[in-house]
Amino acid sequence: MVYSVKIRKEALIDIQEIVAWYEAQKPGLGGNFKIIASKRIDLLETFPHIHCIRYDNIRCISLGKFPYMVHYTIDEESNKVEILAVISTHRDPEIWRIKTRKK
Repeated sequence: MVYSVKIRKEALIDIQEIVAWYEAQKPGLGGNFKIIASKRIDLLETFPHIHCIRYDNIRCISLGKFPYMVHYTIDEESNKVEILAVISTHRDPEIWRIKTRKK
């Protein structure tokens, strides 16, 4: 089964800010982050259940060599995955709950 993936505006802003930060550190690194994030998010179209629930019905997918996790939910009735946030693994875990609350 194929799921549609929706990325919340807040998550897009997270990605843009992360890309800009990495690009400022080393040219090309931001683009590398974006490619890896896109590939991992694309996997959720086919394999959204491969990652376990971490909290409040929210699942997380690691971005490999980058210390970030994509936080998402699955709506089984509509076959949709919603990307809620992209958050550094170095941040206080409580920020996950604040940033990923549905509005």
